[in-house]
Amino acid sequence: MPVVQKLLMAGLPPRDDEAWQQTRVRKTLWPPQPGTRRWRLTFGPELVCVRYRQSSDRRYRFTTIEVVVDHAPVRERAPAKLDCEFAVGRMSATWRRVLLGVGAKWDAQARVWRLGLAMARAAGITEHPEFRRGRG
Repeated sequence: MPVVQKLLMAGLPPRDDEAWQQTRVRKTLWPPQPGTRRWRLTFGPELVCVRYRQSSDRRYRFTTIEVVVDHAPVRERAPAKLDCEFAVGRMSATWRRVLLGVGAKWDAQARVWRLGLAMARAAGITEHPEFRRGRG
């Protein structure tokens, strides 16, 4: 029988969501600390920690466990293509903040802001007369 079914059939008190939100973590134990042995035997190396929670009225103690259920390598994203330009003469501080906020880079030599099309759309400048797609 799967462990989750065993836990569900253990006759736990009903978990009222409001009451559950009012519980406090009293103790967190990390393997191989004493108090985690039972759960290490059940979940093995997937066990991350065991937490003991207590209801606000101190009538119930809940034991919760954190278990790794999946893992996968993180793929690095390709850097954004800065294939658009936004050239403005005298720029306001507001435009500068907007462009920096979406990740645009200032090219001092060409005196233009370089940014990707998605960044330009996020900044709302694709209809601006000084906006150009592609490096020109």
